[in-house]
Amino acid sequence: MVSVFAALFIALWMLVLLIPQREFERRGIERSPISLIIRSEKGLDTIERAAQKRKGLLRRIGGFAVYISAPLIVVGSIALLLGAFHILTTPGAEPGMGPVLPKGITNRPGVVSVPWGYFLLSIAVILVAHEFMHGLVARAEGIPLKSLGIISVTLIPLGAFVEPDDEELERKGADSKLRVYAAGSMGNFIAALGAGLILLAILFLIVPLTFEPAGLYIYNVTADSPAYRAGLRADMALLGIGGRKITTVEDFTAAVPALRPGVPVVVNTDKGDFLVTPEALEGHEKGFIGISVLPRLKARPYVSRLFDEERVFTVFEVIINALRWIAGLNLAIGLTNILPIYPLDGGRMFALYMEERTPRAGEIITFFNLFLLLLVIINLGPHFGLFSGALAGS
Repeated sequence: MVSVFAALFIALWMLVLLIPQREFERRGIERSPISLIIRSEKGLDTIERAAQKRKGLLRRIGGFAVYISAPLIVVGSIALLLGAFHILTTPGAEPGMGPVLPKGITNRPGVVSVPWGYFLLSIAVILVAHEFMHGLVARAEGIPLKSLGIISVTLIPLGAFVEPDDEELERKGADSKLRVYAAGSMGNFIAALGAGLILLAILFLIVPLTFEPAGLYIYNVTADSPAYRAGLRADMALLGIGGRKITTVEDFTAAVPALRPGVPVVVNTDKGDFLVTPEALEGHEKGFIGISVLPRLKARPYVSRLFDEERVFTVFEVIINALRWIAGLNLAIGLTNILPIYPLDGGRMFALYMEERTPRAGEIITFFNLFLLLLVIINLGPHFGLFSGALAGS
């Protein structure tokens, strides 16, 4: 079912389509039935100033980006090949790739659904990091920029570009071109690293200063497990198992080996006591009940005296989730963009590399593009009920 937010989004796009085309043309915006392309010279001065101050550093970053791109192109291509092979030879195989979409668009398995706020924030960081790094390295290489732009599908910004002077770019040597092409993914990797380091700092430095342990809670109950059948559910506070008091992960770890298949135990929670009969798992002597636990936290006294505890938890949850999505999606986009498929930056790098080394570059580039596109289609196939186990009987 389409969410209210998604329905509102579609309605807004319908209103955009009702605006006369000349209004967009007056503002230099290209509109099609499904997209907008917005060009602007705003931001070029910022790129120019930054590039002139750090020209040497930017060229070194571009060079390092080229250096790491070569193995990533190989690894990415092999990953596509192995994923396609697995799908073709395994009935019921999961997709090897999946689209990233805002939550509420679709509930299809294999699709990464990101809450709208985190999606838009992550896309903004991805586009800025990627295109600004292209622009910075281009200017460091002496290539003029014409404009900056955003490409949106309906009202969702899904692409951006820095428009260099194509004639000047063509006059540059292969090394300069490679540094410019490789810079975009490098920008995403830097953004992912930055978000990841901030996230680690919050988790290991700020969280311990803000919160203190307050026991354990059950964060997952395996479907149709002994715990599930007994009535245990996620989010219950775990207080004890088999007469043992449970307040830390160490307590839980010590209690689990005492579980024996077929011997009932009482599991104490904040919602009551539950009689659970552990089951045997092949190759294990201890019993299995099917719960996973995490530490429960509460705000430290000096924090709760100054701020509402629930609001503190909400702020940390939003910040941590935002950083997690920013880091993960920047890394994913950076790796995807480096695949040797035209018009991705990896495809441009591969084409340039081949053109410098063989007169048959055109044939090789075409073959690799078609072959890798076929691998991408196979990796996406299970989303549409295609290709899984197609060669299993061969």
